[in-house]
Amino acid sequence: MPIMIQKADESVIPVLTRIYRASLALGHIPKIWQKSRVVFIPKPGKNSHDQAKSFRPISLSSFFLKIMEKIIDKHIRDYLGNNSPLHDLQFAYQPGKSTETALHHLITKIEDSLERKEIALATFLDIQGAFDNTPHPSILSAKTSSYDGTSSTRTYM
Repeated sequence: MPIMIQKADESVIPVLTRIYRASLALGHIPKIWQKSRVVFIPKPGKNSHDQAKSFRPISLSSFFLKIMEKIIDKHIRDYLGNNSPLHDLQFAYQPGKSTETALHHLITKIEDSLERKEIALATFLDIQGAFDNTPHPSILSAKTSSYDGTSSTRTYM
């Protein structure tokens, strides 16, 4: 958090609240919030750094934009939590679920099948660079088509 916000008087909170609410209601991100600086960090364990994939880009964004992203994230998570469009067996991006809970579920299913003398099959698929190679309009369309929340939140997506 920037020092000027940390040291600011509490009277700044209602002002910032009005700015964030207006930004959300209008579906508008102030241009100054959109500026960021990209820093390339070498990936550990790479012997050579002569290729772009040997680096991890880190975007240093505006603190105000990060706060707005958290507000939008909360809106979306609240919507998803109340309307449950996600399958019960989706373990990513849900509170209380993780890689560990997915593995626990898988192992339990395998053990149950073995106890019943049944065959247990599993298929795993890892597509390298799947997100990077998917057209962004397709991703955005998939996100917004399954979201019936507020239109201003959809604008931010």
